[in-house]
Amino acid sequence: MGQKIKNSFLVDKKLNSSSEDYLKAVYHFSQVSGLIQSVDIADYLGVTRPSVHRAMEILQDAGLIVKPLYGEIVLTEKGRRQARVILCKHNLLKELLISLQVDEETADQDACRMEHVVSDETLFQLLHYFRKDLPHTSDPICPACWNKNGEHECILAEDVHCKAC
Repeated sequence: MGQKIKNSFLVDKKLNSSSEDYLKAVYHFSQVSGLIQSVDIADYLGVTRPSVHRAMEILQDAGLIVKPLYGEIVLTEKGRRQARVILCKHNLLKELLISLQVDEETADQDACRMEHVVSDETLFQLLHYFRKDLPHTSDPICPACWNKNGEHECILAEDVHCKAC
């Protein structure tokens, strides 16, 4: 059935689901406006600013963001990569649920909960399943493997590639 995933090297397993949601929110604003501020994250997630402050401390300690005391939040390369993997899992799970006739809103909510517990091995199998016969488009299922220009950019190291690649 293919190569077994020996180690978890896609997502830092030290983050809890809440921290992963904050990371996704930071990534969202980095893609939408490039300007990442705590107040926007609080509004987007429906949480308090002190909650965002604490979450940003956790993400900064993990090396995923840089946040000066009163400055804008900046994703590190590690943070960008990890957020893209989480988003990839979400999109794949959502697409799978929709293909099973789950309505889109429910699929989105369920995928949000499931993305935090799906293993790297399962992610690889989902990537393989959804990508094997699909053409690569400018709106790929897995944004982690394709950049905004539709160019291949695998989420893994150069010497290891996911089955979708």
